[in-house]
Amino acid sequence: MTEQGPLIVHNCGYGGGVGAFQSMAINYGVVMANALADEIKRMWRDRHPATTQLWVDVEDAARSAILHPRTAYTAGKITYLSYSGFLWCQLPSGTRLCYARPSIEDAPMPWSTKEIPDIRPCIHFWGVNTMTHHWTKLRTYGGSLVENACQALARDIMAEGMLNLDAAGYRIVLTVHDEVICEEPTGHGDLAEVLECMTRPATWFAGYPVAAKGWRGVRMRKG
Repeated sequence: MTEQGPLIVHNCGYGGGVGAFQSMAINYGVVMANALADEIKRMWRDRHPATTQLWVDVEDAARSAILHPRTAYTAGKITYLSYSGFLWCQLPSGTRLCYARPSIEDAPMPWSTKEIPDIRPCIHFWGVNTMTHHWTKLRTYGGSLVENACQALARDIMAEGMLNLDAAGYRIVLTVHDEVICEEPTGHGDLAEVLECMTRPATWFAGYPVAAKGWRGVRMRKG
């Protein structure tokens, strides 16, 4: 179950279905029947109604913004506005994400079949396909939009912590995903202070459940 934990959180937290679950399972070396993956997905959603509602609210806001350009629509603390050929997503940090040439177009759902078709109006935009690396039209949905917002906010929170570290005199030499590496002389600095710098809440994310852990050693290693 140790390997399945991150898989469940990363997939279910952003609205992934069985197909996405199995695609990620390969990376974690997890073998699971489709029926069990679907059961886990359903159980997770039943236990996290606020998250599933956020997917709906965010998708509704983005869809409304595309259909009504220059009118802002908000879901929680996230705001969408469409103008000048882009769908703009403003986050609580002030960061703006943008989606080029947004549109609402009919498309088959992942579970749609020839015998039982399921065609629905979906959000599309133009961007780089992560598999082919080609510029193309992409489809998105509430869970994916929430993932974009969460990852961007995580970056912004980490950046705030890095500024705190710099102000406290720590020398940042490297970042690896969500890790910050400081190189300090022996006897200088304090791990508790570093963790406080990384989790100190700025005004825009006061109240967010932010935590950090760390270690000190003579050479770099996996945290």
